Amino acid sequence: MAGYASTYGGAISETNRPLNQYALAREVFRCPADKGDALNPGAKTCWDGWGNSYLVEWAGDYAGTRHVTGDAVYPVQSPALKATEVARRPTTKFICADWPWHPNRGITDPRSEWHNFKGKRFMNALFGDGHVFFWHFPTYYDTDSRYQTPGYYDINGPWW
Repeated sequence: MAGYASTYGGAISETNRPLNQYALAREVFRCPADKGDALNPGAKTCWDGWGNSYLVEWAGDYAGTRHVTGDAVYPVQSPALKATEVARRPTTKFICADWPWHPNRGITDPRSEWHNFKGKRFMNALFGDGHVFFWHFPTYYDTDSRYQTPGYYDINGPWW
């Protein structure tokens, strides 16, 4: 595994990852459109570099969303998200999305254009109620500094 894969489960054998018990096929964590991650140029795809094509917000709140998980390498900055919190607005709570959904991935970088929407930010996203949607981030997502500020999320926002 390349890059910081250990912090995303890459150091754990793909046959022993905790979510495998819920997904019968490991390939469910691999997007066919995965073109990699600009922050991990040594790997051809996120699947190859991180062990997953989908990025969950972890260890701290960022990009307008509340974090879902954390790990021992980067201690969680605030208490883990609870199901009762997700239940308040499950149809708008991001659980994970295509890897380059963070605003620190450039929208004009070819590795971030997984679904051929050049210069726009469209991503497959899994929400708290279990639905998956081809989400289009608003144009202000890349220019509003709040989304690049650690700790920022808005439970009343369009995703949180």
